[in-house]
Amino acid sequence: MHKPDYDFVLDLPKGEESERTIAFLLYMQDGDFIEVKRDYLVSDTGNVAIEYACDGEKSGIAKTKATWWAILLNGSKYNGECIVIIKTERLRSIARKYFGTKRDVSGGDNNKARMILLPVKELLNA
Repeated sequence: MHKPDYDFVLDLPKGEESERTIAFLLYMQDGDFIEVKRDYLVSDTGNVAIEYACDGEKSGIAKTKATWWAILLNGSKYNGECIVIIKTERLRSIARKYFGTKRDVSGGDNNKARMILLPVKELLNA
């Protein structure tokens, strides 16, 4: 299995492109925001990574002000053709039960982030 290289500065434009795609598809009410993430390894792992901390500080799902969370599923199985859109509070509730388990892992740039590896099947059945 090939593990892609990640670099926040290089990946940011890809993330912004994903945000524009989702924003185009959805009409957001005043005050609503959507957090958009792309998971590159979901086809290989069967999990989506839900970040909640970085460098010991809250980040991702723990810090977002977004009402909605969208995850673009990528890799050979999904090819960026599937997007899961879920209310942020619902996603937090699903991910919370894995806090402190073997699905609570380090990752990202230099393993600085803490994240929950959430089974995509569970997310799709939410």
